[in-house]
Amino acid sequence: MSNVPASATPARRGLWRWSVALLATVLMVVVGSGLVAFAQSGAGASRGPVFLPADTSVYVEGRLDMPDGQGDAMAELMSAFPGFADPGSFQMILGQALDGLMSEATYGEYSYTEDLMPLMTGEVSVGIMDLAGAAMMESEAPILAGVAVSDPAAASEFVSGLAQSETGAELVEEPYGATSILSDADNAIAVVGDWVLMAPTVDLVKTGIDVLEGEAPSLAEDADFSKAWARVPAAHIVAAYMDFTSLAPLMDLATQAAAGETGMTIDLEGLSEQLPTDMVAYLIAEGDRMTLEAFMTPSEQMSAMAVVGESDLAARFPSDTQLYVETRDLGSTLEATIGGLLATMDEQMAADMAPLEDLFGVPLPELLDFVSDAGIGAAISSDGLWLGIAAEVTDEEVAQDRVERVLSIVRLAGAGMGGEDAPQISVDETVIGDTDVTTITLPIEEVTGGQLPVTIPDTLSVAISDGTLLIGLGDFVENALTGAEADSLAASPGYVDALGEDTSNSGLVYANVGSLLSVLDPLLATMAPEWADIAPFATALDRIVAVGSAEDDVISARMSVIVAP
Repeated sequence: MSNVPASATPARRGLWRWSVALLATVLMVVVGSGLVAFAQSGAGASRGPVFLPADTSVYVEGRLDMPDGQGDAMAELMSAFPGFADPGSFQMILGQALDGLMSEATYGEYSYTEDLMPLMTGEVSVGIMDLAGAAMMESEAPILAGVAVSDPAAASEFVSGLAQSETGAELVEEPYGATSILSDADNAIAVVGDWVLMAPTVDLVKTGIDVLEGEAPSLAEDADFSKAWARVPAAHIVAAYMDFTSLAPLMDLATQAAAGETGMTIDLEGLSEQLPTDMVAYLIAEGDRMTLEAFMTPSEQMSAMAVVGESDLAARFPSDTQLYVETRDLGSTLEATIGGLLATMDEQMAADMAPLEDLFGVPLPELLDFVSDAGIGAAISSDGLWLGIAAEVTDEEVAQDRVERVLSIVRLAGAGMGGEDAPQISVDETVIGDTDVTTITLPIEEVTGGQLPVTIPDTLSVAISDGTLLIGLGDFVENALTGAEADSLAASPGYVDALGEDTSNSGLVYANVGSLLSVLDPLLATMAPEWADIAPFATALDRIVAVGSAEDDVISARMSVIVAP
């Protein structure tokens, strides 16, 4: 071991400062763009976590080299935002920002574009060895980071130069086999083959060296990791892996903490068994959109896979729907959720629910057990807000009976509201086509005093038609009964494009951000002075979709953010 001499400049910096700056620089590039050229162009599959031990809890990989056309896709995506129409200008702006960050971290001694970037291949990896231990703060954060380099000799020279430039810090150089580890009180670093390894402690760097030299198995060789990682395409910007079984010690700690504070024993074993065994996710640019997709491997103890199905509920909503949410088996989900909540109540609270259940005619958890798939949609326009619900029913007679019981309660409540001057609730019956529609008139303006920023209809209509329960404010139910499918959300080009091939799914969320912001822009400009600066970037967003699915014993979820053309 030897002390590396330091210059006389008094300011203390240390390895931690510039290594954090290095990783921050990497993050900026990953989030920003793939227009920066690296020493090696993206060739596809990464080397992966070859320096991390097999029991690593979390692995995150960034591909700054933008493999398989990701650079061009990102350039096209960024062109939708103000100031980035010209890829060359964006490269210049980004380069200046990164140079500024590196210069600040090294007090002007190093430049990102001139000194650091030429050494990097573009592959950056970070591993958390013990997620539960890190959460419990048992020791130094067990994090080991690796930056792949194209020229190990030049990388060693760069690290050596940083060591000589450090001031006021006790830097120690320790040999470990054929490798030299440089460390201070906060961080350790070593160049091993074509990797630069960084960690808070020397021991963690030694762990990475052992793995790279074949003295210990790597995460890249783990069968479960390999199976999960095979779902990540070569074309990605960021990818991550998490081993949920590593959370078991954290669950045990939470159980002990709850027992100590409340005196109650909370069994979290059942919850932990419902977690997937692992998850892998990746971020990819696709020209007009950025997509985040995740795949989860369910554990053997998980009670059931996500319910997957296909419905035509979106055909009940107008094409200008700005927000739409669709879910599967809503009745069963609510029954299990409400039943679980009621099971936690004491006997008195449960007894208090009895009169309400008598009115409904069924136990509270079973109130909506006739509902299968359901969708909810909404939009805001110059005319105000509309909101609607469409739900498939498994038994129309049961549905009619339950709805009528609820409406009877509403009628009683409306009749019981005292005084001629009190806000009134009325219930009326009409027929649209061959469907009976019940409309409840609500005293919205009297209750709110007309002070709401948007107009809310004062009527709520309910109907059951062709196996579908319809509930909505204003004209939603009438439009759902009389509208043509060609004019519906289901036929809207924006919705069809966003949903893609995932028409059979476990649920979805769709938002027409561009339409919503166009309506809210005047209101936001009035309420938030900074909106003028944010708006040009926010309005570049067009649509957002999130959709879940399950296939071949894998649960998946996709979210895409789509920019305006």
